[in-house]
Amino acid sequence: MAISDKERALRENDVRQARASTELEGGRTSDEVRAIQDAYARGEIDYDEFGRRTRAYLNLPETS
Repeated sequence: MAISDKERALRENDVRQARASTELEGGRTSDEVRAIQDAYARGEIDYDEFGRRTRAYLNLPETS
């Protein structure tokens, strides 16, 4: 999936903010979750797939 430079920048910012929030709380996202975030930021997966992969990694149920 191709995304615009503007969309890529927005996604990269979202990922940076999420990681910063986690770090402010004293944590660090796992390498596996970072890989999912990076794929989303690069436009390799869409928001729905981002959610599916993250929920699967965390062993959370699918949403309907």
